[in-house]
Amino acid sequence: MKLRSILSLVASIAAVATLTTLPADAAPRPQRLSHCGQTITATSAYLARDLVCASGFRTRVSEGRKDLVLDLRGHRLQGTGSGNLFVVGNNDPYFDSMTVKNGRVDHWGTAFSAAFAALELRNLQIDHNDLALSCGGSTCTVSNSRV
Repeated sequence: MKLRSILSLVASIAAVATLTTLPADAAPRPQRLSHCGQTITATSAYLARDLVCASGFRTRVSEGRKDLVLDLRGHRLQGTGSGNLFVVGNNDPYFDSMTVKNGRVDHWGTAFSAAFAALELRNLQIDHNDLALSCGGSTCTVSNSRV
């Protein structure tokens, strides 16, 4: 009777461990952005709420992939009239490519600046900036957006 109970317990523990273990290739969870000046360290992030910021976001990349996808989720990133919101380039600590989508970006000195990198802007309203997009030596794509 004791052996049967022990085997049943071991089988139950193994079943729970199997259910709670993530596959090795599971995508990491997107990083939640909730305050100004936050450092983006993940390759996927989302804006949790509307923000009015005096400075943009910093990035810190790790080894491996240096592609960032930022979903504004319908929220607004409003500046105070100067400064850069996002800079993307091929020199650390910047990402090699960035996609920003689904929201509004306004009242920045320069909203987006890309240097020798890929920048994609989708489903955005980008207005009331001194410069909406600086794209030097880069591949920049804007689609379904109002600039």
